[in-house]
Amino acid sequence: MTDLPPEQSQKRARFSSHSSRTSIWRLWVRARLRGGRTRVKIYWKRILVVLGLLAVAGWMSLALAAYLFLKQKHDFKDISYLNLVLPHRWPEHRRALGHHYIAKAKQALNDRNIADAYHFFSAGVSRAPEDIEARRLFAAINSRIGRSAVAAKLLIAGFPHGRTDIEYVRQTFAVLFEQQREEEALQLITQHLPATPTKVAAEQFLAQQAAIANFRLGRYDEAEKILRHWQLDQQVEGVLLLARCEWERGYPDLALLRLEGARDRFPGSDALALQLLRFYRELGNHPRALQEAVMRVSGDPLSPGPRIDLLHSLHIVGDTAQFKRETQAYLREFARDPVALLLLARVSADLGEVELTREARRQVSGLEVNQTAFAMLEVESLISADRFKEASQLAESLQAENPPQSGPGRTLLGWRAVAAFAEGDATKGDVLLQAFTSDTGLRGSEAMPMVTTLERAGAYPAARRLLAALVQQQPLHQSALTRLVRLDASQGNLEGLDEYVPRLLTFSKPSRAVLQEAFFALNDATPTRAALRRTVGETISRLTANPEPGS
Repeated sequence: MTDLPPEQSQKRARFSSHSSRTSIWRLWVRARLRGGRTRVKIYWKRILVVLGLLAVAGWMSLALAAYLFLKQKHDFKDISYLNLVLPHRWPEHRRALGHHYIAKAKQALNDRNIADAYHFFSAGVSRAPEDIEARRLFAAINSRIGRSAVAAKLLIAGFPHGRTDIEYVRQTFAVLFEQQREEEALQLITQHLPATPTKVAAEQFLAQQAAIANFRLGRYDEAEKILRHWQLDQQVEGVLLLARCEWERGYPDLALLRLEGARDRFPGSDALALQLLRFYRELGNHPRALQEAVMRVSGDPLSPGPRIDLLHSLHIVGDTAQFKRETQAYLREFARDPVALLLLARVSADLGEVELTREARRQVSGLEVNQTAFAMLEVESLISADRFKEASQLAESLQAENPPQSGPGRTLLGWRAVAAFAEGDATKGDVLLQAFTSDTGLRGSEAMPMVTTLERAGAYPAARRLLAALVQQQPLHQSALTRLVRLDASQGNLEGLDEYVPRLLTFSKPSRAVLQEAFFALNDATPTRAALRRTVGETISRLTANPEPGS
């Protein structure tokens, strides 16, 4: 071993002697050298150990503070200290905290404290997204306070967790259909519905919703295809939807025959009896419709639905005294039920009973319910009663609170256009109708009743513009296309028939009655129209020989 120079040996000896006198916890030491200089020796390993210990202690203290805060301030009794301390257990802590907030939300809901329930559900669902019951309740609260778009967003986001729960699926599509978001519904179904039919109840229900969405979009061929592919035509819901497809295509007798033939297969089905009642009413068989309504009420006297159909039938047959008695009884029994009152407002709007619509609106004024729907039904009631000026004034006042970009605002715009045409103000009507039809959210369910009113008022050009706009946005809407061809045939619009009859012929089962009207209207001898007329005649013959080509 090589000897160190004397000076270095003295330095090392001095450090060593100093270190020996230093406790093990010292992080550095000072040594005075000859000449008055001082040197510092730093123990880096000790510093790192101390820093690590301080970090752990700080982390544990912070976790303890959070633990005490959540346990005492937020009453989180099931909190786990380990879940806070260990990062890999944070997701478990987040879920536990979410379930804690959800429990508090349910308690607030039981206490009728909607504001606190909303706050806790928001905090809970974001932390425990797999809790589909909480998500359903939170969505229901949003729907109740008029935030249907938020409700739809919540349900769609949780669909991967709830797609096997039929009630969750039912609520999801009820919200989407209420907002006329059928295309989004179909996109959601496409992501989760298997291509091959199964016997799984949730998947069959999902297929049924796909058929309903296509039906609502006027795509009756596609709806029928789905029902048959999944063998849903063997269930009462499938039979009802097939019958409604026949009806909308223009085959009312076939629709009625299908339902009457299904009565023995599905005895006691209230849904089937209800659809038969409505078909009888539409066909003008009011005594039979009244008979069905009375039978439904006797079978379920406490539900608002059968009572509403009875009111409708009593009004149509002209039994004023009984209608008045039943209405007063209905208002007494369902005075605090906003859903039942909305049904009453809906039927009174269809019948043009303005005062009854207003009474329903007054009844809900003190309830926690969206008032816009009742106000809009009052507009429709005034329209049905041919009180167009009042309808226009009310719609304009409501438009200030409901801009045209919103769903209710768009509908109000359409009814304002209808009222303007009915009053004879074509200039104002043209402006409003242009704004209404230029909206890409135009839907058949809102446009078709307006077409009926325009035709009743003699505003055929406006009715045609509305139908043409609807067909342009939804080319597969068979009901709108059928209505457009019928209107062109009645008005002798050969150019319109040239354009739209070939499109109607592409469907598997176009309306035979409408094709017959088009056949007689196409009396032009030009070669093109003569060829189109022959094609129409051949299609009529085929439909007459086989009225069920889709079977």
